[in-house]
Amino acid sequence: MSMRILPLNNISFKSNNVQAKESEKSPEEKSKGLSNSAKLGIGLLGSAALGVATYYIFKGKNLSGTTKSNINVEQVINNTLSSLKSDIEDLSSKYVKKLPNGGYKVKYSTPVQENKDVLQDVLLFDNAGNLQKRIISKFDAKEKSITHKLYKGTPEQIIEKPNDIDPDYLIKEVTVENFKPFIHDTLERNIIVNRNDNSQVQYQDYFRNAKLYERFVYNEKLNNQSAAEVTRYNYAYENGNYIATAKQSVYKDGHQHGVYKDGKFEVFPMYIRKKGDQKFSELKDAYSADSLRDFDSTFDPYNL
Repeated sequence: MSMRILPLNNISFKSNNVQAKESEKSPEEKSKGLSNSAKLGIGLLGSAALGVATYYIFKGKNLSGTTKSNINVEQVINNTLSSLKSDIEDLSSKYVKKLPNGGYKVKYSTPVQENKDVLQDVLLFDNAGNLQKRIISKFDAKEKSITHKLYKGTPEQIIEKPNDIDPDYLIKEVTVENFKPFIHDTLERNIIVNRNDNSQVQYQDYFRNAKLYERFVYNEKLNNQSAAEVTRYNYAYENGNYIATAKQSVYKDGHQHGVYKDGKFEVFPMYIRKKGDQKFSELKDAYSADSLRDFDSTFDPYNL
């Protein structure tokens, strides 16, 4: 199955010292600072949990959508991405997120590995599919620092290789010293656990402090990928002991996270089962992994 849905907050960051340096711009431009969407892309000071419920990975696929207008937006975005020049060599996988303003955030990155440099390339598009901003981040493992560079301009001006982008389009540069990724939060992927001629089941498990806190289960028909189902499980702990499981469909019947009814989008319901219970019961107070953690902090992996 080509689609993989990954919660971004599995890669989190800490910092003790922040130094910011802006490019030579007019006072008016400097006073604007970073927009909300740019802050979303940069994620300074550990704000890496950016809307788990709407994050996807596509392996060489176009953006998802069914309406004619969505298809036109996809074409504009994918045309831009096809011309992107990046220091990240493997651009076959990308994270795509639909933003609240109707635009899109697309992120490419190298794997996060201990004592290794990490590159991240983020592109922010408006609701018409036009590239608005590009954020290039580099973590220097030797210097233990990370630098974010925010560029703004036309697609032709900012899709070049980072070193080839005209410095006039550099809006802001931020350097974070003593930067430490949480390498302890690891992903273990058990690829095929059950497979026959027509179907297979795959798992993606996420751990913090050696405890499983999130799992994605992919059930797919090998001869009919549109029949695939993806379920997310979240696990709650109290005083280090397991106490409950929550589950929610995040992809089924060709729909991601929910369906439209009567002109409104209804997310797939979430269910919870406490330790000792035999069945799951519907949870009315949560609709995503983030809202679940807000509703019940025992599901928050940062509390482990």
